[in-house]
Amino acid sequence: MHEQQPGGHRHRAPPARGLSGTGLVADVDLPLAWVVALRRLAEDDKSAETLRIAARRWVEENYDAHRNTARLVQCFEEATKP
Repeated sequence: MHEQQPGGHRHRAPPARGLSGTGLVADVDLPLAWVVALRRLAEDDKSAETLRIAARRWVEENYDAHRNTARLVQCFEEATKP
């Protein structure tokens, strides 16, 4: 797939790539890459489910609301010091 870029240049849109099995990556400057990634999710139920499960597992293993809240409070306190 090709996408017209500013200045009349044509570039090949890179295929969506897996990212640690928890998502897809698309170049922010190439909308066509996003189309490819989103179509892949829409058309491949098995891949979409695999990514969903892996992403959920990652959140459960890496996200701690209490720790994140404490860090956010610390940032606010530092930002509001006279």
